[in-house]
Amino acid sequence: MKGSTKRLISLLVSLVFLMATFFVYISFLKPAYRDVNTLRGDLQSKTTFYNEQKDLLLGVQDLLTQYTTLSAPQQTVSRALPTKEDYPTLLNQINALANISELLLDSVTIDPVSFQGKKSFIGTDVPHVQTLQLSLRLVGPYESVKRFIEVVERNFRIMDIVHITVNPGSGNNYAYDFIINTYYQSIK
Repeated sequence: MKGSTKRLISLLVSLVFLMATFFVYISFLKPAYRDVNTLRGDLQSKTTFYNEQKDLLLGVQDLLTQYTTLSAPQQTVSRALPTKEDYPTLLNQINALANISELLLDSVTIDPVSFQGKKSFIGTDVPHVQTLQLSLRLVGPYESVKRFIEVVERNFRIMDIVHITVNPGSGNNYAYDFIINTYYQSIK
């Protein structure tokens, strides 16, 4: 074979390989590349959706955590304004306040005060604030009474000192008559 024929055949073979390369590219690689790009888009959108759902789940978990910790303020309010008269606890508190103040608790009388307001809510499930009036007789020195007034003021259960009467006693001790209002929630 002549050199020119060999060149022609090698050019034709190169042209066939070039055409085969274009055929393979157009037939196989281009659709596969298109599928890869589509899958990348799907992956990106699913990743974005997953991250958004994860953020929402974390937000819901935070809300649940906050909701479960909200029982503490509710318990605090229930301690300050109980849901019933709770005479034993009230008497224990008054006795403890007198002991802290170094006063002798001589007598205690508890009278419920009738509700004076109008019903402003429809139904019976809305609690009304009711009042209990305590009449106390305490015996002790003046400094102890000042301390008693301070601890009543700082007590967790809401109490209002309405009236104080000082009576003479023996020595440095006096007899103090207190009228104190305390409150509770009532559904009636």
